[in-house]
Amino acid sequence: MYQSEKVIVEWVVQRPGCEPYVGRAESGRVALKPRQDELDIFLTEEDINASIPPLELQEALAKFAEVKDQSHFTIILYILMQNDENLIKDILQRRGIPDLPVKKPPGHNGMLSS
Repeated sequence: MYQSEKVIVEWVVQRPGCEPYVGRAESGRVALKPRQDELDIFLTEEDINASIPPLELQEALAKFAEVKDQSHFTIILYILMQNDENLIKDILQRRGIPDLPVKKPPGHNGMLSS
């Protein structure tokens, strides 16, 4: 997770055989950048220090994970607000969501941090 003074969102539409269309940039609160084995999350300083994660983060993660089941939105919020990795694994198991193997860099505790 990365802290930023501002988050600027810019849409790019790429169609086969056409030049990319770049939309106008606008101010945002959350941006996700998928990489091969990671997901970079960018939040404004205000949001990264908030006691409750911004709704935009929950919405962006749900869209990224292609969440369709309304009950899973609640699970996303729970995960965002929970610091205990074991409790997160427990709730996922109780909801029938399989545990995925996660590659952790040396010294990484598995939790999101700023």
